[in-house]
Amino acid sequence: MKELQDSFRQMSLDLQTRLASQKVSFHFNPPSAPHFGGIWERGVNSIKHALRCCMKERVVPEVVFQTVVTEVEGLMNSKPLGYASSDISDVDPITPNNMLLMGRRDPVLPFVSVDQREEIKSKKQWRHSQLIVHLF
Repeated sequence: MKELQDSFRQMSLDLQTRLASQKVSFHFNPPSAPHFGGIWERGVNSIKHALRCCMKERVVPEVVFQTVVTEVEGLMNSKPLGYASSDISDVDPITPNNMLLMGRRDPVLPFVSVDQREEIKSKKQWRHSQLIVHLF
């Protein structure tokens, strides 16, 4: 937090003026006060609760857990930021995944090929992670 505030103070006066003219302002949360986070902290809490329910007491390899968390991140970032119309002729709502993070409407990433030796282990771990994501 302190680094961001220092960086903002060190910005050129021209950039600060342009941000101010567009009514951009920064509000920082105290580091030890997650309750100041509002809606995003509620989202983090919801994800933690859902993962606890899905995983229960299971111990999974780190690779499986990372895959699950990445998939869940994709699901959460696909939620619309505003009103989502049911009319098909309306434009798609903006989600964090499409235009903000990926820079395009299609959030699908290309598949990466894996080495043959690790393929069997990877397939099993992939199916395991997909089962957990499905439970989520």
